[in-house]
Amino acid sequence: MRDDVPKAGLAATVRGRTVFEIAGDLLKLARSGLARRRYLDASGQDETHYLGILEDRLDRRTTPAQELLDKFNGPWGGSVDPIYTEEAY
Repeated sequence: MRDDVPKAGLAATVRGRTVFEIAGDLLKLARSGLARRRYLDASGQDETHYLGILEDRLDRRTTPAQELLDKFNGPWGGSVDPIYTEEAY
C-alpha cells in the first residue's frame, strides 16, 4: 500500500479492495461515531458536518492532485503558471 497509493491514489488496491472503498467504509464509521457522541455546536449541528468535504471528495472519485494533473494536461496546456491564480487562497 505504501508504494501503490502515491502512484494510483484512490484506485490503489489493498487485499482486493480499492483505497476508495476502504475510505468510504471509514467515513461511514466516522459519521456513525461522531453522531453517537452528540457534541453539538452553537447552531445545534453535531460534528458530522466536518466530514462533508471528505464525502464530497469521495463522491467526485478524485483527489486534489488528480484534479491538478487534469488541468495541467488539459486547459493549462502543460503550464504550472495558472496554479498561482486559479488555486490561490
